[in-house]
Amino acid sequence: MELQKTDLIGDLERWKVHFLDKLKALGRSRNTFELYERSANQFIEYMHKYQEDIAINEISSVYITGYLSFLEDEAEKRHKVLQRAQKENRKRIAPDKLIYLSKTSKEAYLKSIKQYFGFISDNNDDLHAYDRIFKKLDIAGKGKQSDKMEYLSEDQVGKLSNFIEREKGRKGTYQIYMKAMLIKLMLHAGLRISEALKVRLCDFSDSHDDDVYAIRIDAKGGKTQTAYIVKYIIDDEIDYMREQGKDNSDPLFLNKNNKNLDRHYAFRQIQTIYRHAGLGIDVKGLHLLRHTLGMRLVRNKVSPLDIQRILRHEKLETTMTYVRALKEDVTSALKSLTDNGE
Repeated sequence: MELQKTDLIGDLERWKVHFLDKLKALGRSRNTFELYERSANQFIEYMHKYQEDIAINEISSVYITGYLSFLEDEAEKRHKVLQRAQKENRKRIAPDKLIYLSKTSKEAYLKSIKQYFGFISDNNDDLHAYDRIFKKLDIAGKGKQSDKMEYLSEDQVGKLSNFIEREKGRKGTYQIYMKAMLIKLMLHAGLRISEALKVRLCDFSDSHDDDVYAIRIDAKGGKTQTAYIVKYIIDDEIDYMREQGKDNSDPLFLNKNNKNLDRHYAFRQIQTIYRHAGLGIDVKGLHLLRHTLGMRLVRNKVSPLDIQRILRHEKLETTMTYVRALKEDVTSALKSLTDNGE
């Protein structure tokens, strides 16, 4: 079966149906079937917030650990509701009626979601495997799983930037300049891939700062937002596109058949660029470019409120994920010294 046919949620739902059909055919017990169905439904519910950001082939371990944290948060909310009901009714609720997400429960959910992705790995025509994203995912007692942020290091950013500039000088085709523009919009302006693919020349205008473009964005939920990018970063691409006869309202991102570029084609093309730029075999996905901007801003001591505005997060809590990820990197680095016997 095709790995991807629609969008992230549509693909997850489609694979869920086939997965549950297989469980029925194998005669799994009612309890087992209900656990697997509930786990898949909750995972899809959690992934709704990433629908505009990634495709099914970009799901990595960070989304699995995030899912486990989501389960803990949901259990904690239900637990608090019961506690309030207990106080209001002045009746004691038996301990077994209170809701906790135990280590055993988390292991069961992790096992079931692993089976779900194992089924996808075994049955997709693209031979895309998800085994690696479950490696080293162990449930160790209580406490939330760590959301390991995936982003490029400064060395990798340098390699990527140097590669696309060399390619522009070596080949100089529209496809090369277009891919360079797409990467830069995500890496330096923090656009999501779904937003970047819609950008046209008419969406760029001068901001209050003469050195910065304001970019009109068709964002999630049909909202119009404004992103920003330093002019010199993309002036070369904009000049080239104008020289090629692009009008202000023309689509900028086209495939080789001159049709609008879709996110699946963009993923494959940029993944090839990652490989040729020497970023490493573990560098996958498009959303890590937006993550990279967030982490670079944190490292440069930009305030969380300003980062929230730059990345256009609705909630500051989303922005704080980058701050926590940086702290985790620091503590991991310190622990690695002791692991090496230093």
